Amino acid sequence: MVLDSELITGAWEDPLPEFARRAKAIGHVHIIPDNLDGMCRFIPLEASFGPKRLWALSFEAFRVSRGKEELTEYDDYLELGPLIIPSLKSERPEREEWRRLRIRYLPPAPDHTSRIPFVTLKRLLEDPSAAARFKDKVVFIGATAQSTSDKMMTPYSTHMQMPGVEIHAQAFETLSQGQFLLDAGKSTVLFWCFIIVVLATLIFRWFIGVPAYLLGGTLLVGAHVLPHLFFKNGIVISYVAPVMAAWLSVSGCASYQYFFVRRQLKRSEVEKARYQEAIQFVTHEMRSPLTAIQGSSELMGRYNLTEEKRKQMAQMINSESKRLARMIQTFLDVERLSDGQLELKERAVPCRSDDPGLP
Repeated sequence: MVLDSELITGAWEDPLPEFARRAKAIGHVHIIPDNLDGMCRFIPLEASFGPKRLWALSFEAFRVSRGKEELTEYDDYLELGPLIIPSLKSERPEREEWRRLRIRYLPPAPDHTSRIPFVTLKRLLEDPSAAARFKDKVVFIGATAQSTSDKMMTPYSTHMQMPGVEIHAQAFETLSQGQFLLDAGKSTVLFWCFIIVVLATLIFRWFIGVPAYLLGGTLLVGAHVLPHLFFKNGIVISYVAPVMAAWLSVSGCASYQYFFVRRQLKRSEVEKARYQEAIQFVTHEMRSPLTAIQGSSELMGRYNLTEEKRKQMAQMINSESKRLARMIQTFLDVERLSDGQLELKERAVPCRSDDPGLP
């Protein structure tokens, strides 16, 4: 038999001496609610006030059921025989430092009932043979009515609060099965957040448009699934950190790509309009030498011109063709310059000349 004790108004409320003498051990019944949502996810394996320290009721029941194997205490875990029990330390402002253990609650049955079997006192009084279910079992005795104050919300008690005696029974199951939940370290959380940010950056660096948004959405889904995968492997990682890293990085990269593409599109439209204006200008300028060459060649072929007139026509055709060639060469140089095939070099030019005839 393991009896319970509770820390009330700065003192331990122990069992009466006539009961305590017959108990194998005495354990405390305290539980730790979460400061943010009030959920009970931890149980303090030890509680101390003044010189007195007590182990949890569920932990003492587990030790007694194993024959009180030798217990060795370390900073981050307990060693009970061959079993290693991770136990983090939690600082309580109003109390001393307590070791704590994450409870791995058994999921409820399909009909939403607890997997911890219950036998009511009324049923025992009506049918004493129901006590046969207790044979070779660890039994927790306590009030389970919802009208009592000894109850708390847990991750699985969505419709009603879970009694404290059942929470200790769940903690006992965690200890007996040896499937403990470990908190992911800060370095692990930072590493996965960094990986998510890098993946988001690479996605929107290598892909554009619909493929980038589809891959970004896949990354968001993966960030939401990541804590669940860790939990399946017995590791509790922050849900907010990877999800926020994914949303911020994906939305930031997507916004940057959107505005970058719009800026590039606007720039390309301006360059296209400028290119069309240049083509129109060059086409207009080419008409003059082409008209002169065409008219001179027709005159030379249609009429019998004097040798002097033919010479003048030939010289004009030659000069206009050279002019046309220069225009074409200038246009090609501008195209190569815009494509980066030509490089402009800066050179210092003197502003005054030694020639007295020049200003």
